[in-house]
Amino acid sequence: MLGTRSQLGLVATKLTKPYQRQWIQAFSQSKRFVSNEAILDSQNIGEEDDATRTGVIQKGSQETLLYFGTVIPFKSNRWDIKQYLTRFWGTSEVALRKRITDLCSNTPTSCTFDIEDIITIPRDGGVFVKFVVPEATTVAEFNKNVTKHVAKNSKRGILNRIMSPTVHPVKGIPWIEDLRRYPSNQIEVEFEGPPLTQEDMYLLFRRYGELIDIKPATDANKKAQVSFKSTSSAINARHCITGLNLGGTYLHIQYIPIVRHNVIKDSIANHPRIAFPIIIAILASLAVLIFDPIRSFFIKEKITQRYSLNKLWRSPLFKSIIGFFSITKDSLRKLVTTNEYHTTGSFSLNQSTWGERLARVEELKLLLKENINSFIVVVGPKGTGKREIVFSHVLSDRANVLHLDCDELIKARSEASFLKAVAHQVGYYPSFPWFNSLFTYVDLITQGLTGQKTGLNESKEKQIKNMLFLTASTIRGICLACYSNYLNELSCEGDTLPLKEEDFLQQYPDVKPVIVIDRFQASKKANETNAFIYKELADWAGKLVTLNIAHVIYLTDDVGSLQVLSDVLPDNVFKVIPISDASFESSKSYVLSQFEESKVTEKFVEEVQESIRPLGGRMSDLQAYMRRLNSGETPTGALEEMVDQTAEQLMQVFLNKGHNTFGPAEVWALIKMLNDQGSVKYKDLLLNPLFKSNGKQILTEMEKSELVCLTKTTGLITEIRAGKPLYEEVFKHLVANKDSFRELESNYLKSLITLETGKISKWEDELSKFPENSSYFKTRFKYLDEKITTSNNLITDYEKKIKELTT
Repeated sequence: MLGTRSQLGLVATKLTKPYQRQWIQAFSQSKRFVSNEAILDSQNIGEEDDATRTGVIQKGSQETLLYFGTVIPFKSNRWDIKQYLTRFWGTSEVALRKRITDLCSNTPTSCTFDIEDIITIPRDGGVFVKFVVPEATTVAEFNKNVTKHVAKNSKRGILNRIMSPTVHPVKGIPWIEDLRRYPSNQIEVEFEGPPLTQEDMYLLFRRYGELIDIKPATDANKKAQVSFKSTSSAINARHCITGLNLGGTYLHIQYIPIVRHNVIKDSIANHPRIAFPIIIAILASLAVLIFDPIRSFFIKEKITQRYSLNKLWRSPLFKSIIGFFSITKDSLRKLVTTNEYHTTGSFSLNQSTWGERLARVEELKLLLKENINSFIVVVGPKGTGKREIVFSHVLSDRANVLHLDCDELIKARSEASFLKAVAHQVGYYPSFPWFNSLFTYVDLITQGLTGQKTGLNESKEKQIKNMLFLTASTIRGICLACYSNYLNELSCEGDTLPLKEEDFLQQYPDVKPVIVIDRFQASKKANETNAFIYKELADWAGKLVTLNIAHVIYLTDDVGSLQVLSDVLPDNVFKVIPISDASFESSKSYVLSQFEESKVTEKFVEEVQESIRPLGGRMSDLQAYMRRLNSGETPTGALEEMVDQTAEQLMQVFLNKGHNTFGPAEVWALIKMLNDQGSVKYKDLLLNPLFKSNGKQILTEMEKSELVCLTKTTGLITEIRAGKPLYEEVFKHLVANKDSFRELESNYLKSLITLETGKISKWEDELSKFPENSSYFKTRFKYLDEKITTSNNLITDYEKKIKELTT
């Protein structure tokens, strides 16, 4: 160990005059020089041997090597942003040469200098500069003068004051490398020979900057550690001292990588039971603070349509443009079409054609002007035009309307698609329905690590409630915005006393948004996977009405759903608006009003009267009928095509394949009865063997499929009718057609035979279990014998009928 004062004096002497020896001679005494020189000589085949490629700086006897530190920003890691700041002052050799010249300016004439070479170290933010030492000046004097002027000039200019460049003579043998060994304020000194003491190391390294700590080498570890206060001091020491030979000891210096300890990361890893609930609370708070205002904006836009193109389409200018092109289109069509029956394209309500429906429209408009409890239910069979009446004639010119289609929600099969459909209906954006699947795995991982769930995985019911709650808040915000405008207008008028918010909403019901819940079928589709949405929507709409912040209109063809709505508002009576099929006179007037007067002849009127009678005033069928007439078909031909098409649909859907609770035999039996009687009493239907066991369930499923319409009294089925008037004509067509009747009747009789055969098998199985010649079961034997005989007779009768049908 070099711990004595004499040894320390030797070190000081060597440090004071490091360049009295020739550079080549000093380099020849180093083991490293021999290896580098040998490598360079062995590879001297014409390759470039500059310092950036070889890592070796070659220097003559009249040259000196100085290291200028913090000339450019150094990189502490690969993605350090400081490296991008160098573009403001440049890193080219020309720019750096000018920078070095400015720092070394005002040098006395006796110490003039000549820059021989510049080697840039971009990673460490410094440059090696090789000067040619004048003959009349020693290396020590030259280095001292350059150091003095650099220290003086480093305080001039904003850039120099920020960077604080320094200069130090290079004492060792520098190693120029561009490895990913990023600088830090700690360096590791490896001794090739006897290690230095702490005193020797302090004397050697203190001149480069303030030291924090020195950890000397030990017998077990021949490496020492030196900690500087600043990273730039460690960089200077590393480049100026590495490769230095002190009394036979060679010093090799490298940076000690910075090991950063993240307090937050360590806290989460060491205390997961505390950290995870805190993280969940922070994430929930951020979601509320960031996403809820955005979602509220989109919900408001969905209701008000403030930035929607629909307003442009409904504007008078756009309507006039569309009207001009429509007139031009109709005029051209008249010139080229051969259609004898051609409509005017008008579908407006007027007193002469739709008197009863116009009365319903006026009633709905009047109910929307009521102050409180505007809870309206529009009931009517499917296809009667409920949606068209409400949207085209009641709400056509009304702002702030939200339309919710329950059928679109019920059709969603997966949870993600269901949540996405609800979000789309109310305008709840952005929504993340796939988060539930992700949080399921997060819950499993968290439960395995901490023993408790995160609570992030919410059920779809809770997510729907959150969506509806935010929608209700947005609706209230729309009302409050109107109230704020009212207060602003009132403040300009003088001393008029303003109304309270509740009184304002009662006095001005037009400012309240209208919520239309379409295809509400809570009773028909009670067994669907997502049927809970009916109850949620009913509760939500009931609260809106109770708070008096919205009008609610339900559109339904399910009379049983009224009971669900009664449970929502038990203390209030909601208004029911029935919409039925149009009368024959209204249907005829509607059809004839679509044609030009010149085309409406007496013969045409007679054909229309005969052909629309089977349609029964059903709006959807009347519109389909009008489309056929407009395409060129005659009234009679249009009806025949509609009957044939509907019959084909019934054959494919109901009569060629079975459903969960009923099959083609049950459908055909009911079709025959409805064809004979028009309507069937429920008690009469139960006499049919196919309906005895589960007739109510079969009829309920048929009603859901819209094949029949059930009349109920106090919740009990009393009468069965066809699903729509056109079906009555279709049933006549199916029964009258010999081919279809033969096939469907044969299948029906075969089903009855199968039913009776199953009964006989069951009774025979019971008989086989009784002992022979037992008098105790004589009465039972007789009963089963009569049953089997009756069933055999029925089977024989059915087989005879089948034989008659096939002959």
